[in-house]
Amino acid sequence: MNIKKNVIILTMICVGCLLGNSYFKKNKRKRSVIAVQTLLHDRIEPIYQNYLKQIGLNEPPERFTLIALKAEKQLELWFEKGNKAYWVQSYPILAASGVSGPKLREGDRQVPEGFYKMVWLNPNSDYHLSLKVDYPNDFDQKKAQQEGRTQLGGEIFVHGKAVSIGCVAIGDASIEELFYMTSKIGIQNSVFLGVPHDFRKKSIVQQDKIWLNELYQQLNDTLHQKYSPSFESRKRE
Repeated sequence: MNIKKNVIILTMICVGCLLGNSYFKKNKRKRSVIAVQTLLHDRIEPIYQNYLKQIGLNEPPERFTLIALKAEKQLELWFEKGNKAYWVQSYPILAASGVSGPKLREGDRQVPEGFYKMVWLNPNSDYHLSLKVDYPNDFDQKKAQQEGRTQLGGEIFVHGKAVSIGCVAIGDASIEELFYMTSKIGIQNSVFLGVPHDFRKKSIVQQDKIWLNELYQQLNDTLHQKYSPSFESRKRE
């Protein structure tokens, strides 16, 4: 009986995925956030609820944070409630161009490093679905002005597929999870941290720019103070 039930459930999931893929292909450039959320609901909502159950939250988080660890090629998802942060999931970064170091100008192919927010859910991305990062933010623009840099670039996204020029590509299945959960929690409640490597496991490498050392120290302190206490225990689970 259980075998038959599992087969039926698996069949329904496969049919849902096929119908979903068909919808995405047929409705390019015509989708809305609500339409995509509705399309993904039956498949992603149980995953979202399971995440909440695993970390012991009985209601939606107030905020969430994405931490892009460039050297490790991992994108961590943390839910936050009150003054507590809970590790939820780590998604492999399938593609991210550039090397260690911040994004300084248009065309340098760098993934930004620093403290950002997501500002736009794009349901019609060329890379399936995407979340826009608010680079260049005020900090980036201030430092560029001090150094006489112009043409800072932009259009930085966390998106699907497995190709990237300065963005963070995590594949279609992973971006569908993040897109759906972001639409539920609210993109205005988001934080994005871009980090050269995991400062919780490897010390800061000193840089020539004073302001970059200061930024790395702030990122280091944030990771250790807010996104570290429950990290190892959650990984062990």
